[in-house]
Amino acid sequence: MFVNSTASLRTTSHSQRHRDLSQGCAPVEALWMFLASTTLIEVLWLGCLAGWSSRYG
Repeated sequence: MFVNSTASLRTTSHSQRHRDLSQGCAPVEALWMFLASTTLIEVLWLGCLAGWSSRYG
């Protein structure tokens, strides 16, 4: 019985996640978060490379 309830709970959470994604708000937010973090990392990385090359290049 415990295994059955765990499986049904997992299925419910999966369908809930799918319903959230189908609304269209969650993927856009996730995409913006991904783009923001990627640009931040790229800016930091390029800044470190530029500073390092100007100091030692």
